[in-house]
Amino acid sequence: MKIQDALEYMAECAKKASCDQFDILAGESHDNSVQVFKRKVKETEIASSQGIGIRLFKDQKPGYSFTRRLSKEAIKQCVEDACDLSSYSSPVEYQLPKPEKLKEIDLDTWNEDLENLDTDDFLKLSFELEAKAEKANDLVENVLSAAAGKSKSSFYLLNSEGVRYNSKRNSVIAGVSLVATKGNIKKTGGKYKSTRHFEEIDSNKIVDFACQKAVDLLDAKPIKAGSYPVLFDYYMAPALLRSLMPALNAELVQKGQSKFADKVNEKIASTRSSIGFDL
Repeated sequence: MKIQDALEYMAECAKKASCDQFDILAGESHDNSVQVFKRKVKETEIASSQGIGIRLFKDQKPGYSFTRRLSKEAIKQCVEDACDLSSYSSPVEYQLPKPEKLKEIDLDTWNEDLENLDTDDFLKLSFELEAKAEKANDLVENVLSAAAGKSKSSFYLLNSEGVRYNSKRNSVIAGVSLVATKGNIKKTGGKYKSTRHFEEIDSNKIVDFACQKAVDLLDAKPIKAGSYPVLFDYYMAPALLRSLMPALNAELVQKGQSKFADKVNEKIASTRSSIGFDL
């Protein structure tokens, strides 16, 4: 059964089960990647996955269930399981969203040109990355891996109030990992580029960055303990922000488990720091 048909059938089953309200989420993904080592194909992978789940309310009691099988029998059983689980829940207040016209914002999440790329394109790029990495610097001892691939996914939402929403995204990724040696010291460096525009993948830049990262670490030395001014490169910003992301999760905030809970209108960072989002 196609995923769109599965959504409609699950909604039909939920209505027959006399649910107060329900919302259904479904998704599917497809990945195609290759990895090479010492001028030979080390690994190729083509993988697909799909799934559908429902949250329903009976007598204001929520029940949840999920399945990766899109047969009528599995979907019907999924709804029945959610109904059974709702009987063990406590009543909650809820208000599912109603249909409304959303503002059109092009987030550039899909590039049709990527669908024309195949395994041969990724093999060619991977071998190119490996060959350039081997010659990038006299200190490069070994190229651990060179890889490339693409992925795509689709997301679907349907609820009992009439909301119907879907989105899709795809991307391509390529990169290399290598080892640099100086005396008895060995350091690794790697760089992977993910984008929705294949022409943005520059094998020279990827290799240069990975090589420089490994070579720079060869001369690292310990320093005396003390207070020092520190300058972070721009690759550190995502790593620092990543540690804060769990605290921004709505569920954790509602449960009072976020470090930012009850901090509205309170200062939580230096006035010299700022976070911007460019859409």
